[in-house]
Amino acid sequence: MTITGTEQPGVLTQEPLFVSGQYSPEKLWWKNGFASIHVENGTRHQVLELLKLLSPVDQSRLTLSSDQTVAMQADTFFDLLEQFQEPKAPVQKMIKLDENLKLFIRIQRWAFQIVRNYDVLAFAGLADMGTDQLVEEFLKLAYSGDEGWVQSGGMKNHVAAWVPALTDTYAQALRRLYITSADDYLKDSWNSRLPWKRDKHGQVIVDHWLCYCVDRFIQKCSVEIQQEDSDETSGSGFRIPYRGEQELIEAWQKGLGQKEKQPFSADRWLIWRMLKHTFSESGWKASTVTDTSGAGTCHLEMELLPPAANSSVSEWKLIWYIAHNHWPHRVPLSQWWEQEKRVIWIGHERLDRPDSWFLPLLRQAGEFSHLIERTLQQPAPAEVVIPPTELMPLIYDDLPKIAGLGVEFKYPDIETLETNDVRIRVQVKRAKSKGAQRGRQQSARTESWFDAQQIVDFDWTVVLGETEISRDEFQRMVEEQSPYIQLGGSWRLVPIQEIFEQLKSFQQFTQPESAQTNLLQFSRTVSLSNESPIDVEVEYESDAIVVKRWIEALRSAANPPKLPEPMGFHGELRHYQMLGFSWLIHLRKMGLGGCLADDMGLGKTIQILAYLMYLKEENQARGVHLLVCPTSLLQNWRSELTRFTPELRVHVHHGSARNNPQEDGILPLELAVPKVDLVMTTYATVVRDRELLSHFEWDALVVDEAQNIKNADTKQATAVRELSAFHSIALTGTPIENRLEELWSIMEFLNVGYLGNRSWFRRQFVSQVSHEPKGQAARRLQLLLQPVLLRRRKTDPSIQVELPEKWEVREYTGLTAEQAALYQSIVGQLWSGISSAASAMSRRGQILAALVRLKQLCDHPCLIAGGSNTVQRSAKLKILLDLVSDVVEEDEGALIFTQFRDMGELICEALEQRFGWKPRFLHGGLSASVRGEIVSAFQSRKDPSPVLVLSLKAGGVGLNLTRANHVFHFDRWWNPAVEDQATDRAFRIGQTKDVQVHKLVCSGTLEERIDKLITAKRTLSQAVVGESEGWITELNDGQLQSLFALDMESALEEDD
Repeated sequence: MTITGTEQPGVLTQEPLFVSGQYSPEKLWWKNGFASIHVENGTRHQVLELLKLLSPVDQSRLTLSSDQTVAMQADTFFDLLEQFQEPKAPVQKMIKLDENLKLFIRIQRWAFQIVRNYDVLAFAGLADMGTDQLVEEFLKLAYSGDEGWVQSGGMKNHVAAWVPALTDTYAQALRRLYITSADDYLKDSWNSRLPWKRDKHGQVIVDHWLCYCVDRFIQKCSVEIQQEDSDETSGSGFRIPYRGEQELIEAWQKGLGQKEKQPFSADRWLIWRMLKHTFSESGWKASTVTDTSGAGTCHLEMELLPPAANSSVSEWKLIWYIAHNHWPHRVPLSQWWEQEKRVIWIGHERLDRPDSWFLPLLRQAGEFSHLIERTLQQPAPAEVVIPPTELMPLIYDDLPKIAGLGVEFKYPDIETLETNDVRIRVQVKRAKSKGAQRGRQQSARTESWFDAQQIVDFDWTVVLGETEISRDEFQRMVEEQSPYIQLGGSWRLVPIQEIFEQLKSFQQFTQPESAQTNLLQFSRTVSLSNESPIDVEVEYESDAIVVKRWIEALRSAANPPKLPEPMGFHGELRHYQMLGFSWLIHLRKMGLGGCLADDMGLGKTIQILAYLMYLKEENQARGVHLLVCPTSLLQNWRSELTRFTPELRVHVHHGSARNNPQEDGILPLELAVPKVDLVMTTYATVVRDRELLSHFEWDALVVDEAQNIKNADTKQATAVRELSAFHSIALTGTPIENRLEELWSIMEFLNVGYLGNRSWFRRQFVSQVSHEPKGQAARRLQLLLQPVLLRRRKTDPSIQVELPEKWEVREYTGLTAEQAALYQSIVGQLWSGISSAASAMSRRGQILAALVRLKQLCDHPCLIAGGSNTVQRSAKLKILLDLVSDVVEEDEGALIFTQFRDMGELICEALEQRFGWKPRFLHGGLSASVRGEIVSAFQSRKDPSPVLVLSLKAGGVGLNLTRANHVFHFDRWWNPAVEDQATDRAFRIGQTKDVQVHKLVCSGTLEERIDKLITAKRTLSQAVVGESEGWITELNDGQLQSLFALDMESALEEDD
């Protein structure tokens, strides 16, 4: 009967009323269902009074089907459940909700969250579609987004509604949980008259009620939803002007706003076309919606358990669990093996056949761990027993790989010893002479106030918290690879790997109770310990005080005691130059070589001259000094010596007559050495005369442009290292040009073993710094280099050098039609060649050959194809002449660099034809005296040409060419360090004008692409301190094609 307002409620009981509820969908998906509320232990009057208190429910919409049950439509049920969620105070005391009613309330609350998060889709389904077909329709639409299912056309009746999108995995897991609960709570409400099977009953009710609640909540806030989302979710974002589409959209939008649903007629194919886009991005995928195994909602978890404290058992265990992704529930795998059927409950969710995913996952884990693989051979595997010796390999090697499979790990609640709770205590006992020393420098260094090659005896212990563990105990932990230890009755996790790595840098064991290393290596380790997470305490015994003094002096090397400027130095040193020469003297006293790596133009030469003059005046030179430099710089050094230190007596060991015997068959060098302060020679001469030069004990050995010994295995690097000297100095503006190992080679010349052997250096720094130029490895290397490498830049505020501005511009030009055709031909030949290359070396050779030919082609086609050298054949040469014309009009000077000698000659001829004067060309085929004459004539303006053409190798270093304030890089070296050195011929001390750098690039070619790539190469140099193209040969075929391919549209020169 219908309840009216004339019914009189009775008196409420003191006992709570047990309220349950049911919801039954209609057969058609869009029809409102019906529901009922049942009060188990209440009277008819109590039921009426309860409903009255649940205002604002309209009681005329309720039907009292019995004294304890009230029937109602879905909309009334919806409103009633909202009241149950936040009942008024009197109602709270009188009711207790059953689990089935709580389920409908939770789903309703969830629907509200879905709407609030706008995780909804606009849907239109066939009016005759059954309720049990709704989810199947969603799945087909999601699949059709990948063109997996196509809907046929035809006019059909449809109904519009808002439905949940379920885009996040949490929502999908929540749906699965509610369906599992419904299968349990609502199983008795199924009957054979329903059009769906019993096993789908819970799913149909949950999905229908969820969709109904979503649509109903949107009706309540339809204005806001329509304003923000109706265009997109209704499909209007995918408009194509098909016939009838506009009418469909209008009918659809109208239907979405209807509380009482009404069918509308529309073309079925147009509906499908709009829905497939939105559903393809939703969570309605078969893999997540229909799966009940837990593959998408659960994961495999492994928990590491230690032995009990003070237990005699030393094995650890790894227990396996099935754990939920979203709820704090898990079950041991051992319970699974106890199940009669392939079903297990995790919390309130039932998993069917979870072994379909966790057993394959365990087999994959077994591929990374032989312990797991061995356990899987046993019946009902559920845990791994771990011997102590296997623990660290499992934790550090196996488990990280297994975690990559999606397996999660829980570690025991053990107090972790943080690195700041751990200390390594080093006791330095004594320093003693090494005895026979090997290699250069050693015999001359015996008079140094301290010998860096002395042997240091030391001992060490490990302190964990306040407990000092013995060397034997720690070695046992390392041997067993066990990072856990019992201290004070409880387990502690010890950062054994960090301790071990720190100790490895200290120890080179020669006997069980002590360690030995040389002072240089020991100081290196102490320096690096400041960057280690493990604190190192160094204690010095009385016999080791000299070691302490030496390490303190090394740490203060960057700020050495300031020395007065030498009286015989004819000039004035800037403040940073005073620091540089004082730093060299400080390192000399310590027996350490140094690398002066100031930017080009900051005066490295005069700092060396001040250093040499100081040694002469203070009578500290123990012999003759030797200076090694490129041939092109001999004249420059002569000029600077004459200008700043004329009192230094110099002999040049160079030229074809250098070894012609003199009186009594004595060589010129042997005659000169007793009479001079300094011998100058070249790298090539050192290689040829290595036996002669190695015979002398030099005082200071200075190598200029030290990048010439950057490759440790070359003949000239080997020959230079064989020279014996008391003090070694390297000068370079680019300690790193391409590879970090170049720095190691220079440092190995200066201080043997300071950066370890080459393999140690590679492991510690090369790969790490290359991948992370500003990471910890780079900082550690900077810390090591700080005492022995001094690098200042022109841009450093502390330098305060009054240099003008330097700015760069890229001048882009195209290719002529002839150049483009030749370019395509060379690239085609390259692809054909490398595809059939017999070896990696053959492939590299072909790539480098093609690279050179393409660079020459971009310069001028006559370099590879012959023919006339007219300007019209080269687009790049034409733009160069135009740019130089601007320089000439402004009465300014320019340097033009090219790496091809033939191109240099061609540029000189083109300039002569255009302007009437022919510039000089400085290249490696000229003698040192001729080069010096060319530079002098250009600087003094005796040469009428305002332009000087230079080869990049011969003219890129060591020269002062400040007359020019324009620098043209006609072709690219692909190495920013080399190009910067060349630019610094003009941008240096003495320059009074702004310097403009022009880099000529052919558009659409490899020149333009590599120009973008090489900017990244600057990072490596700047990360640590601060010429080859071999890196290109290591690219794969796809990368090479992207690099070499011609972009015809960009490359072809436009017609005038």
